[in-house]
Amino acid sequence: ERVAPSKSLRECKFVEPIIVVPSSGRAKQQQTLYALQKTGITDSYKVFVAVYEDEVDKYLRMSYKGKRIKGAKIAAVPEAYRGIARKREWILMVLAKKHNAQEVIMFDDDLRFCMRPDFNDAYMPYISEDAYEMHHMIEDMLSWLEKGYLHVGFVSRQANRIIGMKK
Repeated sequence: ERVAPSKSLRECKFVEPIIVVPSSGRAKQQQTLYALQKTGITDSYKVFVAVYEDEVDKYLRMSYKGKRIKGAKIAAVPEAYRGIARKREWILMVLAKKHNAQEVIMFDDDLRFCMRPDFNDAYMPYISEDAYEMHHMIEDMLSWLEKGYLHVGFVSRQANRIIGMKK
């Protein structure tokens, strides 16, 4: 299928990004997935939690502060991929291929999301419950990947206290 130049790859039926949250031992502490579910990200994108095969049963009942998480699919990572580096390799080489995803976003499982509206101000409101800002964040990340960046990421709120842009 040919794609018109004005269309992005994500608008085509055959390419869809995936969002993956690697996790282990935290079935009842899924803060990131809770934010993604609460803001509708799990309704708009394919979202997975990647856990080892021996943890799948626990993650069938994953939650955050007693609230069930239902919007994410469970991806069972084989034992041969034990360790976070190997798990990320499996996500990129196996899971992404299985779902024909050319773009993969990975988040730690314990994130609270915030943003900096003005780079000249240290103010950073939390956006974990703001559907508009969360969707905007995902679209920003995907647009950077579409531009050709191989990897995009976040910095912790604590490490992001410097104001202004450095050259």
